[in-house]
Amino acid sequence: MALHYILDGYNIIKSDGSGAFFGKPLQAQREQLVGLINRNSPHGAHRNKITVVFDGTYENSFFGSRSVSGAVDIVFSSGDTADRLIEQIVLSQQNANNIIVVTDDRGIRKAVSASGAKIMETKEFLARLFNRSNTAAEPASAQTDNSEDEITDELSKQWLK
Repeated sequence: MALHYILDGYNIIKSDGSGAFFGKPLQAQREQLVGLINRNSPHGAHRNKITVVFDGTYENSFFGSRSVSGAVDIVFSSGDTADRLIEQIVLSQQNANNIIVVTDDRGIRKAVSASGAKIMETKEFLARLFNRSNTAAEPASAQTDNSEDEITDELSKQWLK
């Protein structure tokens, strides 16, 4: 089963606490992120698809709002928000269970998890990107069974403190 990782590009770049992207022009930050993905394969197996979604338009692209760099499909929201585009991509899939969305944005997380897509925190993805820790093909949240009991226990802990 191939997975499809959909990344909230700027959310990942801005979440990196190591300073690796800091102080560089936006285009250089995007190129660095895509380059690291191509080199380090944080998405696991090469058969897994990876799409990075950025807000705005890419001014230097002959491909319009979509291009490919190595194994990475790069999409610019072009007039919409990256958040909305990520939601549209996930909701357009018949089987969202094979999708892993990488973002810390609560709105996106809520919208796509209802469809069955899995969520990975940017911290976990960045650790994989920089080879800092666990580099398994699936996030911990994708490896567990999301039974109703687990969800009920989690909500009870959060809401009934």
